[in-house]
Amino acid sequence: GTTETLATFNTDGNCELYYDNVKKFETRATDCRVYDDLKLEDNLKVKLGTADDLQIVHDGTDSIINNQTGNLFFRSGSTHLQSLTGENKIVAEADGAVELYFDNSKKFETNSTGIHIFGNTGHADGAADLYGTGNDLIIKHDNNSIIQNNNNAVNLILQSDYMTFKGNSTNEDYIKCVKDGQVELYHNNIHMLSTAGD
Repeated sequence: GTTETLATFNTDGNCELYYDNVKKFETRATDCRVYDDLKLEDNLKVKLGTADDLQIVHDGTDSIINNQTGNLFFRSGSTHLQSLTGENKIVAEADGAVELYFDNSKKFETNSTGIHIFGNTGHADGAADLYGTGNDLIIKHDNNSIIQNNNNAVNLILQSDYMTFKGNSTNEDYIKCVKDGQVELYHNNIHMLSTAGD
């Protein structure tokens, strides 16, 4: 019959295991090498470290990486966390941006000067944007919409060459400020008063 190798054991050397005359496993001077997929059934763990510090397991429903000692580091030139269909969820570029995605559409990105948001931002009622080391400026919506300057030693400045304050529901003008010109006051969307230079 046909002669097939099942295993080889070499003096002062390696050991090899075969399946159907194809090498599947080999011991070496500093490690072991597997020449095919390594398969574990559900709930069987890959354990790494003297005290089984890092464990990888699939419990039949979820896949779990459990690190019990120190930090868990992911190191790569560029790291992409993706869905099963290859859509980006998180992208971390080497020496560059960290990007967050929704349905493969970029929504948030860090850059050398701060962050860039792609799309709208939302806050729950009562939540606030806080600016300054001492939360000097607060923007929030609760029962009212509020822009609040908490630092009484400085001014709250709204700066534009042209500025109009309008009603929201009726789109009526309240106040208009014109560059190098007048300030206009309105009542029921009718111009009632203007400042003048003389």
